[in-house]
Amino acid sequence: MACVMCGDTTTEEFDNCFCSQYCLNSWAEYYKYQIKEHLRKWIYDDGVEITASDYIRLKKARVCVMCNFSAATEEFGNYFCSQSCLNRWAERFKYQIKEHLGKWIYDDGVEITASDYFWLDKAQGWAASDRASERAKEGWGNPARELSDRISASMRHALKKGVDGLKWESLVGYTRKDLFLHLDKTMPRGCSWADFDSGYLHIDHMTPIAQFSFASPNDPDFKDCWALDNLQLLRAEDNIDKGDGSGRAPWKD
Repeated sequence: MACVMCGDTTTEEFDNCFCSQYCLNSWAEYYKYQIKEHLRKWIYDDGVEITASDYIRLKKARVCVMCNFSAATEEFGNYFCSQSCLNRWAERFKYQIKEHLGKWIYDDGVEITASDYFWLDKAQGWAASDRASERAKEGWGNPARELSDRISASMRHALKKGVDGLKWESLVGYTRKDLFLHLDKTMPRGCSWADFDSGYLHIDHMTPIAQFSFASPNDPDFKDCWALDNLQLLRAEDNIDKGDGSGRAPWKD
């Protein structure tokens, strides 16, 4: 297995999560506030030992989907930590809530609850399946589109789940960690990685994929298209409005 910090081979000494004490320490430093919040450990206190099992425990912690920091509570469906975060989520996704759930948050008497998050998540999943069916019917057989769809899906999975060593890394020439660090620098103001997990943020190609011509990862245009300096995080609505340079809205990156 690959180390969650550097991608090198892990060892049993570190629960097959890290390759060395250095990487474990680097992870603990990076997530020190989350460790304190969810595991009740402060890495700078004397005698406090951080182990690889803390990484596993932190991954299992139920974290608010909006702030990606505080613990989610049963009062808010184990999705949110507070009414404030629930309200922020409803404001951010007001158009999707209206489209899929038939609620407009500004109407008098309309109550938005944590269960709406669950139903919207399912509705958007169904919508994604419908879009895939539409593409098949329209005969979208463009090799660049099909290859990019697979790369995009693999990248999203790797970033959301923290999975390293997948095939896409060898195709594009950089690692999940490289991608994470680069995209983190492009994070829109006021957003967080929780917004990426929720689908509010997309991985956007600054020069759209449609402007490149490639049929395989060996084509020069493929490397240019998927180069780190051509990728950024962008709000979903801005990505859709941007289009692909042909007047047609892009598929979700």
